[in-house]
Amino acid sequence: LYDFAPVGYFTFDVSGVVVDVNFAGTEMLQRPKQYVIDKPMLVHFDTISRPLFFNHLDRVFQTKTRQSCELTLRNSYGDHIPVRLESIAADEDDQLFCRSVMTDITPLKEAEAALAEEKERLTVTLRSIGDGVIATDTAGYITLMNEVAELLTGWSQREALRQPLPDIFNVINEITGEPGENPVEKVLVTGRRVAVSNHTVLVARDGTKRILTDSGAPIRDTADNIIGAVLVFRDITDQREIEAELQKAQKLESVGVLAGGIAHDFNNILTAILGNITLARLALPPNEKAVERLEKAETATLNARHLTQQLLTFAKGGNPVKEAASIPELIKASVDFAISGSKVRPEYHLNGNLWPVEVDQGQINQVIHNLIINADQAMPHGGTITIKAKNIQIVEGDNLPLPLGDYVSVTVQDSGVGISKENLLKIFDPYFSTKETGNGLGLAICYSIIEKHGGHITVESELDLGTTFTIYLPAATHTLALTPTLDSSQAVVNGPVLEAVTSQTRQVLVMEDEEMVATLLIEILHYLGYQGSWVSTGESAISLYKETYQAGQ
Repeated sequence: LYDFAPVGYFTFDVSGVVVDVNFAGTEMLQRPKQYVIDKPMLVHFDTISRPLFFNHLDRVFQTKTRQSCELTLRNSYGDHIPVRLESIAADEDDQLFCRSVMTDITPLKEAEAALAEEKERLTVTLRSIGDGVIATDTAGYITLMNEVAELLTGWSQREALRQPLPDIFNVINEITGEPGENPVEKVLVTGRRVAVSNHTVLVARDGTKRILTDSGAPIRDTADNIIGAVLVFRDITDQREIEAELQKAQKLESVGVLAGGIAHDFNNILTAILGNITLARLALPPNEKAVERLEKAETATLNARHLTQQLLTFAKGGNPVKEAASIPELIKASVDFAISGSKVRPEYHLNGNLWPVEVDQGQINQVIHNLIINADQAMPHGGTITIKAKNIQIVEGDNLPLPLGDYVSVTVQDSGVGISKENLLKIFDPYFSTKETGNGLGLAICYSIIEKHGGHITVESELDLGTTFTIYLPAATHTLALTPTLDSSQAVVNGPVLEAVTSQTRQVLVMEDEEMVATLLIEILHYLGYQGSWVSTGESAISLYKETYQAGQ
C-alpha cells in the first residue's frame, strides 16, 4: 500500500536528504529508488523551487506543525511538474525527520489556467461591449462591474465590490423622483429575467442623471441553481432627447399646417374688414364722430393682422429662400431695432472672420428679433444682453442633432428672471407662454425657422440667474453675392426688371380667388380713379389681358 499509493511519500532529514521514498515518488522523478535515496532532494527541483523547499523544511522543523507549499519538480526527462508538498515533523530515536506527501497537481494547474483564460475572455468581452454590466451574488452584493458600468455609476469596481447594489446602482423614477425598484432583487425573488422600468433614471455618484433601459437576469450554475444575478443597462439619454426633438418637430409641422390654413382664411376676412372700414372712413367728413370709432376699429384690425402674420410666418417657416449672408450684419440690425427705446443694452462678442451663413435673411432677422425681445422682457429693470457668435465644427461625438460640418453659433444671453425646469421643457411649444400678454408663438416660430434652415436651437436657464439661447446655422458653401442696384424708375418682381406703373395707366387687372377681397380691391381702385377688372384664375387673367391688349385698351 505504501509503495503503490497514488501519491509520493518522502522522508527527509534536517538537511533535505532523502531518507525514504515510495514507488509513486520515484515515478514522479522518473528515477530508480537507489538514485534517489541518500541524495539531496534539492537537485530534483527547478531553480525557483530550491529556496522554497528549504524554507518549507525550516518551517516544518521549527513549528512542528503541518506545512504545505507548491513547488516544481524536474524529472529525469527534463519535464517540469507542478506538485504540492505537505509535510510534518517526526521524531524517531531522538532524530528529526520530515514526513512529506507529494501530489502531482498538473490537472489542477491546467484547470486554473483554463479558468484564468476564460476569465480573461469574459473580461475582454465585458470591456468591449457598450452596455453597463453589474453582477451580484444571491444576497445582492456586487461581485463584478465592467468599465461602462464604472463610467455610468461613477464608482470603480474596486470600490463597488461587496457593496449592496442600491448603494452603487442608485435609480429613481423619472416622473415621480421616488426611489426605483431594485431589479436584481426582483430577479432573485422570481428567478426570471425582468425588464427595467421605462422611466428609470440612474443617479451617478456625482449627481449626474441618465435615463436607462435594458434588463436583469439570474445567473445559474450547472445544476440550474441560482448563484447570483446580472444587470445589463444602457444609457439612452441622447436617444430620448433625439426622439423628443423629432416629436417636437412633427408637432410643430402639424400645428404649422393648421395655423397656415387658419391664418390664410382669417387674413382674407380681416382684409375685407379693414378695407371696408377704410373706405367707410374715407367716405365721411374728417370731423364726423364716427370717424374716430372707425379709426379705432382700423387699429384693432391691424393688430389682429399682426397675429395672423405671426401665424403665417410660423406656417411658412419650412420654405426659407436662402442665400449667403453676413451674420454680424444680421445680428446688429436685428438687435438695434429690437431694443430701440428699451432699458437694456447689448454687449457683442462676435469672433472675427465669421463664416457667411445660408439663410433667409427676413426669417433669421425675425428669430434674432424674437430672442432679443424675450431677453428684454426678462429684464424689466434693464441690464445687459450678451450676444456672441463664433465658427464651430460639428464632429463625431458632439451631442447635437445636426449633420457633421461647419456651422456658425449665435448665443443670446440675459441675466433675467430665468425659466423653471418645468416650463423649459415646453418653451418651444406653440401657444405656450409665461407672459400674460404673450401669444406663445415667438419661440415656436424661432424653433420652426431654425429647424427648417437645417440648424438647431437650444436653451439653458436657471431661475433668477438668466437664460441662454443658442442657435446653430449651417455655414454657406459659397461667398456672399453683391446685391444689384436698381434705377429708381424700376421695380423688381420675382426677378425680372419691370417698368414702374405710370400715372396714365387707368386699367388694373385683379386676380383674386376670394370674391369679398376682390370686390374690395375693385372698390379701392375705383376710389383712386382706376378701372378695375376681376378674374379668379390665372387662365382667365391671361385671356382677359390678351383681349384688352388686342382691343387697344
